[in-house]
Amino acid sequence: LVEVADAETALGPVRLTGELARTCYQLRAFAGIVEEGAFLDVVINHPDDTATPPVPDLRRYKLPLGVVAVYSASNFPFAFSVAGGDTASALAAGCPVVVKAHPDHPGLSELVAKVLRRAAA
Repeated sequence: LVEVADAETALGPVRLTGELARTCYQLRAFAGIVEEGAFLDVVINHPDDTATPPVPDLRRYKLPLGVVAVYSASNFPFAFSVAGGDTASALAAGCPVVVKAHPDHPGLSELVAKVLRRAAA
């Protein structure tokens, strides 16, 4: 991935390796949130018939709002692109994502999209 990114952006392998590591960390962090269910922010208030007025059984949780559009940046081909933090957070919230890949790194964008599809299978 770094080699393809460097060929398309000329940002340098050291910088790109660091950015890729950061992006992988973000993806793992959001995956952990999904696995534990924390993204739902479930709250259950149990009923209390002795209260005045009586308190009903109340339950609250978060729902995805809908499709999220992500516009990739030219200067951060990993962190703010196809599999970056914006995409990761939207997917973790249960939202479908439409990504507009940046024209300066089309090969990398396609490669990262393939990696995401494989991971989701």
